Amino acid sequence: MPQDRTGVGYGTDPGLWGWAVRHGTCLRSAIGGELVKKRHSILVVDDDINVRSLYVDALTESGHTVAVATDGLDALARLRDGSLPCVVLADVRMPRMDGFELVRAVRQDPQLSSVPIVVLTGDRMLSFTSPARDKPFSPVELDALVQRSCALHRGSQDADGAA
Repeated sequence: MPQDRTGVGYGTDPGLWGWAVRHGTCLRSAIGGELVKKRHSILVVDDDINVRSLYVDALTESGHTVAVATDGLDALARLRDGSLPCVVLADVRMPRMDGFELVRAVRQDPQLSSVPIVVLTGDRMLSFTSPARDKPFSPVELDALVQRSCALHRGSQDADGAA
């Protein structure tokens, strides 16, 4: 029976396991064939209100809690003022402070340095020549990005705590 690293089994249906792996879903259990995904808090940072709205709708529909910021400075202020999200999804090109500047500012702040930030771009060439990733174009792809980012972040925190 397929299991995750905590030993939780996913039943005998290999199709269920394959679906989860293909979609990058973080599963904790499968009861009666129903998948249960982890829900996360996300900060979406983009100067385009249409992109923010699309991300908020898709992530909320996937069960996540979503906050928004209009640029890097707004995001930095929100991070310093409140609870830390599981992941920050930030656009590359924004006024006042872009996505890369946000990453640098967060890494320099000891209180925030552990927050994972995924920098996204709609520019395919930039996604090949920089650390920025292509913007996801489907709700499933967006949720998979969040699930993977949060799982990797949790994994690194578990490793830090064990050392």
